This record gives sequence, C-alpha cells and structure tokens, in this order.
Amino acid sequence: KNGAIGSGSYVIRLTDGTNIEMNTAEVEKAKQLFEAEVTKLVEEANMPRIDASSIDILTAVDPTTHSVTRRPILTEGEDKTTEQYERVYEEKYDGEIPSIVVGLEFPKRSLYWYSERAKDHIQLPCWEFTLRKL
Repeated sequence: KNGAIGSGSYVIRLTDGTNIEMNTAEVEKAKQLFEAEVTKLVEEANMPRIDASSIDILTAVDPTTHSVTRRPILTEGEDKTTEQYERVYEEKYDGEIPSIVVGLEFPKRSLYWYSERAKDHIQLPCWEFTLRKL
C-alpha cells in the first residue's frame, strides 16, 4: 500500500506500520524484485500465481480479546541478552500449518557489527546482521 507525497516520491506502509519513503526508481525496482520472487514460486515450486503473489498475513487471534496472540519462545528479558537473534522472532504456534511459507534470500556476504560482548567489531552473515538491526 502506498501513497504519493510528492512528484516521484512515495511512502510505502509495511504491515508492521513502518513507513518507508521511496522514489519512483526504488518503487519500480521493488516491484521488479517482488515479481521475480513470485515467478520463482510459480515456476520452481509449482505454486498457483494467486497464492505466490498474495500479501495476506495469517495471524493467530484471541477470540475473547480479538487481538493478535503472541507467544514468543524466549521468556521476558531473555530476548535482550541472547546472541542468537533469530530466536527473538520465533513463536509458539498451535494452529493449522499454512499451505505457503515464504522465506527471504540474503546475499552471501558478511557485514561488520559492534559486539558489546567482544568490545570490538565482528563479522556477521548478512541475515544475522539484518535480524540484529530489526
């Protein structure tokens, strides 16, 4: 979903509420990348195009409060101390397994991150660096 804010400039609203400002070239590039991923899912995973291009989000909702139910694997406070950042985003889920799971591809390169524990910059794989920046 987007809304124009000026000539050649757009605000992209992500599902988590984050807004990102992009110019026309960036929007076109994002659309091309999205279409490339859809094509991979259709051609390589034999997924129906309508499912591959869907941006719907499946969430567990508490029927009494009508709010999203989050059940993180890590306990309160543990998410602040772990060096295993991917575990911060893992959640317990008891519902039906979705018919579609979409992953992200990261470049096979390392980036530098300042580690409080090491008191120095360390190299991390791009996927781990990205999770730490979230």
